[in-house]
Amino acid sequence: MSGIREEHVNPRYLIAYLRSRYGFDQLMRERELTIQYQLTLEQTRKVRVYLPNRPVQDEIGNIVRAYYQSLRDGIEAHEEAQQLLESQLGLDKLSFQRPVGYTARFSTVGLSDTFSAGRIDSQCFAPDALISEKWLHVHARCDRLGHLLKCTAKGRQQVEFPKGHADYCSIKHISGRELVEVSKCCPAKDTPVAETNDLLLAITGATIGKIGIVNRYAQLAFSGDLLMLRANPEINPHYLLLALDHRIGQVQFTRWITGSTNGHLAPRDVGRVLVPRLGETLEGRIADLVQKSLSKRAESEELLEQAKSRVGKLIEEAVQS
Repeated sequence: MSGIREEHVNPRYLIAYLRSRYGFDQLMRERELTIQYQLTLEQTRKVRVYLPNRPVQDEIGNIVRAYYQSLRDGIEAHEEAQQLLESQLGLDKLSFQRPVGYTARFSTVGLSDTFSAGRIDSQCFAPDALISEKWLHVHARCDRLGHLLKCTAKGRQQVEFPKGHADYCSIKHISGRELVEVSKCCPAKDTPVAETNDLLLAITGATIGKIGIVNRYAQLAFSGDLLMLRANPEINPHYLLLALDHRIGQVQFTRWITGSTNGHLAPRDVGRVLVPRLGETLEGRIADLVQKSLSKRAESEELLEQAKSRVGKLIEEAVQS
């Protein structure tokens, strides 16, 4: 594979081939380990590519084209949802009104505020957190997250077991604001489980605030570093997902972290987070866009698997003939 010329090979077919088992295994074999694994151009040229006739390449290439289009559609839907939220809250103006310089590292707070928070540390009263909270109070009606939840539950650590009878997730399975490619386990009968449309929030470790929705599974056991948030009927969980994943929600999670060696977000503090309310119509529009974003991502994954599977079958048929 000395170069890619479109008259010789459909470049989108080549993407499918290199991401199939037959191409990917060759790439892994050719990589070299220095400080970390890497592939040089010379090593990549050693990869042998199976080339069916051009119409077949183009057929697979069209599937890959659709894969990228679905990816773009999903990204655009999420960006549109974010922009709708930000425009309603005037968050584009917030970034220009934040204080700068040395004094921006400190806040002046009253004694009543420290009693209310139950803390006096600088993290709890960081300027970013206080500015965001004040902005929300001024520009939107807000509810505390605790008032919008039907229930919460802290997970329980499980041993991952490939032949387990239940789906199981931890922080590593949160990707793109949903739970994907989860593991298996054999949980006890009283183990807490999350259901479709529940949110799972990371409350310990380096990724506190990372959040995803249960979208592809009916039930999930979840690890002890996750907190399940089950929305009540007053709010759409997909809108809530966007609000909490947005920086306006994330800065609030950061505010309430405790612990210096290993950070932790207590369930009671999660309930303090302010959630802006935009009315049923607007929240519904945002939720629909978030759902579309997740749906398009799943669609893109299916298309890529379809293209890879088609390549694999072609190679197997060529070997057998």
